[in-house]
Amino acid sequence: MNTRKDSNRKIKGLLKVSFLIFSSLFSNTPLSMEVDALRVITVPFYKDLSIDLPIDAELKLRESGIYFWYIQKLRLTPAKDKIFQIAPYNLDIVVSEAPQSDFDYAFWRKSMVEDGVEIIDEVPGGMLYSSANVLHIFTYFYTGQEHVLGKATLFDTEDLAQARAMFEVLNSFTPNTKQRKFTAPFNIANELQTKEIGKDNPLANELREHVQEGLTKERVLRTRTLDGFWAKFNAFNEIIDIYPELETDTLEKFADEADQYDWDIRFHQAYLPGKQSGSMVMQSQTDPMSFITYCLFQDSGLNLLVSIPSTVSVTKQLEFAHHCNHLTTAQTLPWMTQQWLSKSFYYKRVKPMDEPEGWFTVFDDNDNPDDYFFGAAGVLDSEARLIIPNRFEEIEWVDGFFVGQSKLGKELLNKSGESLLIAENFRFVDDELYFVWEDDNLQGLFDLKNKAWIIPLAEQTISQLDNSGLFTFREVSESTPTRVRYGKVGLMNRDGVVLLENEYDHFWFNAQLNVIVAQQKMQLGSRSTYRYGIFNLKGEQLVPVHYDHVLNEQETIINLRKDELWYQYPAK
Repeated sequence: MNTRKDSNRKIKGLLKVSFLIFSSLFSNTPLSMEVDALRVITVPFYKDLSIDLPIDAELKLRESGIYFWYIQKLRLTPAKDKIFQIAPYNLDIVVSEAPQSDFDYAFWRKSMVEDGVEIIDEVPGGMLYSSANVLHIFTYFYTGQEHVLGKATLFDTEDLAQARAMFEVLNSFTPNTKQRKFTAPFNIANELQTKEIGKDNPLANELREHVQEGLTKERVLRTRTLDGFWAKFNAFNEIIDIYPELETDTLEKFADEADQYDWDIRFHQAYLPGKQSGSMVMQSQTDPMSFITYCLFQDSGLNLLVSIPSTVSVTKQLEFAHHCNHLTTAQTLPWMTQQWLSKSFYYKRVKPMDEPEGWFTVFDDNDNPDDYFFGAAGVLDSEARLIIPNRFEEIEWVDGFFVGQSKLGKELLNKSGESLLIAENFRFVDDELYFVWEDDNLQGLFDLKNKAWIIPLAEQTISQLDNSGLFTFREVSESTPTRVRYGKVGLMNRDGVVLLENEYDHFWFNAQLNVIVAQQKMQLGSRSTYRYGIFNLKGEQLVPVHYDHVLNEQETIINLRKDELWYQYPAK
């Protein structure tokens, strides 16, 4: 018996020594030592209950999977209880509607002490304790209808300050027992004001790159660029939106409207263009873990707003706001002059032109009296100067000139924007000659070089005679709403000189011999027949129009027939 009693005393003594040694390990960090408090945000999670969540934590409701916790008569599973998990800290909170008698906290605490656990810290309804050299947390509260239990097993935690911080987190859902020695309410304003300024600003470096890529000359001119563009920011591993702003008081407007959209302003640094970037951090009233951060800065004379979404963690929001507050005014776009700024984000549609290089067709929907679909078209040069005012439906560069199309017809303009020709329609011929045609069968030939009509507008039809440099013309002989008839054909040169009167029916150009073969219809009594002859390009007769048939009129030898005899031109 004595031997057995002595053995029991030795065992109890060894257990006591081991607990003292384990406890002394934690006592090496005295409570008076200054530690960085864990930043927390108070978040509602069940009915009237709230909890202090670490700013980098996420509260998740577990609805399925293998999970069970048996404690006294409570049998806790996802099928009938609400199980909340705080990631990445491996803290659990369970809400059960089991009868109140299924769990007695005082009895549980007594049994744990009797089992020899070491209580390190304790509050009403919860304790931080060690068992088998492992730290544990248990907290409890009965709402009058539900059991609310918090638990954690901190296998990897040797830092007592960290363990006590987790204990405060799990104890925070218990009303009127909150203590904050190792946790502290997150105050982003204080965090930003005390955060150290680093030598490098990763936000500034990436903004320069994305501004250069995203704000090309074409995009700067377009109105819809105000809708923003996105870019991947590697420093935050996030897709972030960038919005050009026409005004400088965007953040103030956000502040005025925040409350009506259930947001609170937690930090605001005023935007002073050219002097100081502006930032704003907003916290959701309905989801306190949700933040949105805005940054307004100036680059190349533009006001640019960058936003980081509420899906991004609070720690990243804080880092983003910090880097934003220390952005300096930049000139990323060296081409951005005051002239470009005056035209920025103004045009509904912008089309880069192949020629002249660096020029743009721009469509103005603000001043669009003819109500064109895309707006009134004009032309900007490479320096953003308005060369051709916005008054066309479409305008393009054709054969060395601008051609504008409006409801009134077409207009030809030179590179300086000077109007050269206005007509219902026209078409380039060669050099500086243009065919012109309008309603009522009017056609003519216009010389741009001399700004004069070679063939004045008249009721006629004009055509090039192949590549001869000459033109055929026919006058209108009859015109009705359903039909137009033309008379005989004549020939004139590019100076408007009539070479052959309109007494013929057809001309062929023989490029081999550089001559014109003419066809003329002749009336012989009651019978009509055709006669053929040959002229040079000056209209001088080479072969009289006496022949009744022609072959090979465009070959090196032309065959003509008269009185059943065949002749050749040129003669051998």
